[in-house]
This record gives sequence, C-alpha cells and structure tokens, in this order.
Amino acid sequence: MTEYLSANAPINSENDYHKHDRTVKLVDMDEYVKASHGELLQTIGVSTCTAVIATYPGTFGYMAHISPHDRIYGGGATNLLGHIIKQIKLYDIYKYERRRVRFIIVARHLDTLANIVDKLIEEGFLLSQINVLHHGRARCANVTYDYSKNHTCVKWLPVQPSADTIIQKAGDINKLENIVRQYVDE
Repeated sequence: MTEYLSANAPINSENDYHKHDRTVKLVDMDEYVKASHGELLQTIGVSTCTAVIATYPGTFGYMAHISPHDRIYGGGATNLLGHIIKQIKLYDIYKYERRRVRFIIVARHLDTLANIVDKLIEEGFLLSQINVLHHGRARCANVTYDYSKNHTCVKWLPVQPSADTIIQKAGDINKLENIVRQYVDE
C-alpha cells in the first residue's frame, strides 16, 4: 500500500476548496470535532500530523487532527482515533450500521498508516471503508469536510511558494481495498 501511495502523486481537482457560505468549525491539533447539522469541519497545517475523518454519510462526521504525541504514532498523550471509534460504536450507530462508516486518512507521510489500518480492522472495519489521501512532496495540508455534501477536500500546499497548490478530493482512487486488489490481481 505504501509503495502505491508513495509512487502516485495526487491529481488536481477543480478548485472549489473555499466556496461556501457557512460557518466553519475549526479542529485544532490534538482534538476531534463532530459535525451533524450541515457544518463544515476544517483543520489547517497537517504536516507532521495526520488528519482522520470518520463519517456515516447523512448522520455524522468526525474530524481529528492527530499529532505525533498520539497513540497511533507510538505516543501516549492522546488516543483520538480510539475515542472516535468508541463514540461511534457506543452512541452514533447500531452494530449493523458499522459497514456504512467511512474513514479518510490525510497525511503527507505514511508513518501512521499501518497503525491506523490495524486499529480500524481490529475494531471490525474493512479496507473498503478506508480512503487515503497522501502527498509526500507537499509542505502541509489544509483539510475541509463538508458534512451536508459528504465531501472531503484537501489543499496540498507546496514546499516552494512558486509551485502550484494541489486540490484533491476523496474518491475511490485511493480506497485501500482497490490498492490491495490491484496488487493481489498482479
């Protein structure tokens, strides 16, 4: 998975990153926020960190900005993904609805990918529910999740100011199921 993600740079989508007229709920580092009434969630400056979005389209969406102090990095100061999963399982969905939850991982590195995937599989989720947006040559990412449209958009900021900014949307192209299937079929 990491070979595929490292070898494939993100494709620029149409530039509608900031076109909205609603209030944005900002997600700071080492915290997660829930959207459930049409809100926009946004976190900025995802560089050494990882952003994770967990959503059940039409019902809720969580966004976390996870720093290197978190359990997924091997730290112990926070466990944001664990708290989100617990919240979802205990309060947000019935067990039979688990297959409708989607996870989007946004990072410019792949250091946490294995730990996140292991945690999600351990909790009963499938590779088909996980999407990864990665750009190893970016300086950082600004991530917006539009709950009302179930739309995730990442603005990858370049290292050099003269380089182009890349706008990437979550889609089927980076679903882990498809990446694994591609390598299994070879």
